[in-house]
Amino acid sequence: MEPTFGRPNAVAVAKRAQHPHAALLFADFMLSLEGQNLIKERNRVPASPKVDTQLNKFPYEMIDPALILDEADKWEKLWSELFLRGQAVQRDRD
Repeated sequence: MEPTFGRPNAVAVAKRAQHPHAALLFADFMLSLEGQNLIKERNRVPASPKVDTQLNKFPYEMIDPALILDEADKWEKLWSELFLRGQAVQRDRD
């Protein structure tokens, strides 16, 4: 089915990670070829084009992350109306 779209995901280290060096090593591993192959083995989509997947065999467009951020309030409101009976989405904040 065309067009096909993908949404970018990320890996990061939490601001107050108990073990920030271990978290950084984990993030580094997840972005390595070995980590990307592990993601593929778990039936997830690896980000690396070096990992052979069906997604490397057809054209697709990535959704602009800035657009996701710009429209976050709109989609959060819709989610709230559809699934939370209009209640606000609860988030843990600093």
